[in-house]
Order: sequence, then structure tokens, then C-alpha cells
Amino acid sequence: FLDSTYAADPVIAVNLGLHQYDGRLADLSDAGIKHEIARLHAARAQALAFDSATLDPAHRFDRDYLVGVLNGQLFWMEKAEWPWKNPQYYGTEFDPAPYVTRDYAPLPVRLKAMTGWARSIPGAVSQVRTNLRTPMPETFADIGRIQFGGLASFLEKDVPLVFASVKDPALQADFHAASAEAVKALKGIDGWFAAERQHATQAFP
Repeated sequence: FLDSTYAADPVIAVNLGLHQYDGRLADLSDAGIKHEIARLHAARAQALAFDSATLDPAHRFDRDYLVGVLNGQLFWMEKAEWPWKNPQYYGTEFDPAPYVTRDYAPLPVRLKAMTGWARSIPGAVSQVRTNLRTPMPETFADIGRIQFGGLASFLEKDVPLVFASVKDPALQADFHAASAEAVKALKGIDGWFAAERQHATQAFP
């Protein structure tokens, strides 16, 4: 289950220190999210297939804990439909903190990983914009602006300072090119949230 989870959402793996997944994001398309829901249902069914009466207390706890986690994930994805309603659902997915703040490798290695992450951003932003239903509540539009607009500013102004000491011109050029496209995409969706706020609702789904 963990291996399939890391493959489905590499950001989880990166946050756990599995840096072979660096630079990759989950498939955030409508089809990708529905595929993930199906994967979680299959994992839940597999876990429930273990007869709790035959398990010792430690294994019974593991099984019940996994089912509880899966129930929570499936509720927010399938019942509450957060991927299609709330931009906050995508908050962790777009967080570059592991590359910027964690000294897990020399800066050139982390800069290369950061570049891969930045290259993934425009496509992922496009998927998020396609997924989110409109009109949305004002508060959700505000959350989107804070989240994506704030990330655009962070990527444009703060992240380059972290990697400024890297002397490899090719690495720097690759990063700045990828970052510029990522910032453009993030500013674009920030503007979209601003426009959506003008005809947002007061409903809370």
C-alpha cells in the first residue's frame, strides 16, 4: 500500500525523505483523481479482507488504523468532493518546502530537484483550474489567491536567494527557465481566482 501511495502521490514520498521521487507531482487531472479514489477503495477492500479475529492486537491495530485513514481520505475526495470544490485540497501538493528548507543534499542536487518540481507546476495548475467548479464561495476564491498567488511570489522572489550560491550556470539557467513558466502559471490562476471572486457565492458546500 505504501509503495503504491508513493507512486500515486510522489509529494508524500518526498516529504518522508524518499528523494528518488524528487520533482514529481501527482496526476491531478479529473481522471487521475478518480483513479486514485479507485485505488483507495481497492486498498480498503484488501485491508478488510484480513479477518480481525485471526490477527494479534498489533496487526489488528495496524489494519484498523489503515482502514480509518482510507475512510478519511475517501470521505474528503469522494463524498465531500474537495478536489472539485476547495483549492485548499491542493495545498500540500504544491509545497516546495522539502527542496528549499531541508538540508538533505548539497544545494546543486536540491536545485536540480527544485527545477523538476517547477517544470511540473504549469501542467498541475492547469489541471487544478479545470477541476474546480464555479461559481465557488468567496472564501474558497480567497484561499486560492493566498495559496497560489503567495506561492508565485515565494517562487519568484525568495527561492532564487536560497540557491544563489550554486555556481553551475547550466543548473541556474534550467531553474530560472522552469521557474519563470511556473510563476507565470501561478500568477495566471491567481488572476483567475480574483476574477471568480467577482461572481462568487456565499454558499459553503
